[in-house]
Amino acid sequence: MYLKPQVNFEVKSLEDTINIFVQFLETDKDLTFNSAHYIANHYNLNLEQLKGKSVEERKQIITNILTPIYNVKLNQMKNKVADFQKCWNDNANKVCLEFEKIFKVGFKGVRHFTAYINLNPMCPRYLNDDSFDIFYINKPEDALKTAIHELIHFYWFQVWQEVFEDTNPQTFECPHLEWLFSEIAVDPIIYYSGLSDFNFKEPAYSHFYTSKFMGENTIEFFRKLYRSNSLEHFMERGLKILKNNEAEAKTLIK
Repeated sequence: MYLKPQVNFEVKSLEDTINIFVQFLETDKDLTFNSAHYIANHYNLNLEQLKGKSVEERKQIITNILTPIYNVKLNQMKNKVADFQKCWNDNANKVCLEFEKIFKVGFKGVRHFTAYINLNPMCPRYLNDDSFDIFYINKPEDALKTAIHELIHFYWFQVWQEVFEDTNPQTFECPHLEWLFSEIAVDPIIYYSGLSDFNFKEPAYSHFYTSKFMGENTIEFFRKLYRSNSLEHFMERGLKILKNNEAEAKTLIK
């Protein structure tokens, strides 16, 4: 059953904030990804200091950095709750109507999502508990765009599991090709729908717009594929192309 999304905003706890930062910076390999450098640049975090450290040691370093920042920014985060909530509520009907068109469904009932306002600039989604993160410095209209991006993932994977009935949900996370495809697909889904009215600049990861895949600009390649197929066929053909060109596809995981 497809349920209408309702997003509720609240502030993420310090403990949960620290834990998600640790997940992004858990291993030395994680430190090589763009996400690690993006986080480090926001909080003057020395990634070299984390190399070779145990998870507990990393957690202590991150805790020492984030705790004073969290305490200073807590009131600011709390003050964002009402503004973000109003922006979502004002635009929820349009978003839901577009989702019905994109995913070819009719909503019956309500599915509640929690948007956690916090210090994490990466804004991950958590498929298992219908929640995602919102960076606290966002303006309300940016928070709305983040919510749309993340909600697309939830409904995309609901359709995906109908198309690929034997799929393993673990592949929905980085660094699997199924995860990569879902991140790329956000762009054409928004670009060719009324969701583009919300003035997205780059709804997908920025490096997709400058990289090449199969001899073409990555985003343009997948926009063409999306435009010429139903959503289900786009999923099937896109995944097949990525798997048939796995080495090249994996260069897009940064």
